[in-house]
Amino acid sequence: MSLRMDAVARSLGYQYNLIVRSNEQFGLAGLNEAVNTVNCQPDDVLFFYFTGHGFSTPKRNNDFPLLYLRTDTTDLAGLHQRLVAKKPRLCISLGDCCNNVLSDLRKILPNPLQIRGLNTQKDTDILRKLFVETKGDVLIATAKRGERAASTPSIGSFYTYSWLNALKHAIVNNNDVTWATLLNDSEQRMQSLLAGFPDTVRHHSHWKINIADAGPPVTPDQPVAPVAPKPVATFDQVNDFLNQLADESKSFAERNALRQRLEPLYFTPTSTVKIYIKSPEKPVELQSITRFLSRMLVNARQVVRINTVERLSDLKPDGRYEVLTVEEVR
Repeated sequence: MSLRMDAVARSLGYQYNLIVRSNEQFGLAGLNEAVNTVNCQPDDVLFFYFTGHGFSTPKRNNDFPLLYLRTDTTDLAGLHQRLVAKKPRLCISLGDCCNNVLSDLRKILPNPLQIRGLNTQKDTDILRKLFVETKGDVLIATAKRGERAASTPSIGSFYTYSWLNALKHAIVNNNDVTWATLLNDSEQRMQSLLAGFPDTVRHHSHWKINIADAGPPVTPDQPVAPVAPKPVATFDQVNDFLNQLADESKSFAERNALRQRLEPLYFTPTSTVKIYIKSPEKPVELQSITRFLSRMLVNARQVVRINTVERLSDLKPDGRYEVLTVEEVR
């Protein structure tokens, strides 16, 4: 996560100031010291990331977890409000931890901090929309109250891995993105991952978003751009639809009913699909929407994941897709 946020900052031309608390400093005193050293300017972006143990207690009336810091605990929601009070332009707090209800806190065991990252992208439009052209705060927990969060040695945290992939695909594939669509896509990706590990505990992320669209700076002589058609469904909704069609854990009848309900809302009878595996500039095949959706239903086991490439898709004036471009992961 640290490497990824460093790449985001460099792409946006922001200075990246990293504060890490781990090992002996991974306690409430170390965390408080770190929070107290933070001084934000009005255009700063503040990103807090916790990975470790979390839990709740039977008498707590809060859906967000307590964070376990060696021998102490602190409340994620309360910590988030302390950071919001620093008055940055945007404040994001992500607690990647369990949220199960414990009556005996002695069951908690120490867990080392893990940091992961992905490569950067040259295109910064999506990053600017998320981190520069918004103002407010976002609070995220990777597990709902009563749930345990899951990880695996190969990829680490299921949620962090999914969140980073959702951000990467948004940068590469999308024309537009909001924090709501990004977090919805992260949740969908995590559930797809968890489905491939049937013996792993299932959990669900949740979040609270309090942001306003500040918009890009506008100069007096700046021409007004033509208004493009607005899609009837956001990219995360189209991703969810296509991946549910290819989800063999659901019955054929259930998936076919979903197709019958949503196909006419998202597409027209003449819509086409460009399919590629590695390079979006060289589609593997062009199929009619009817053939493509039928193949998703019948040959679902051949498909690992479908990613909508919004930037290379075309809309009709009514917002339905005329050409849908997808990456098919097999």
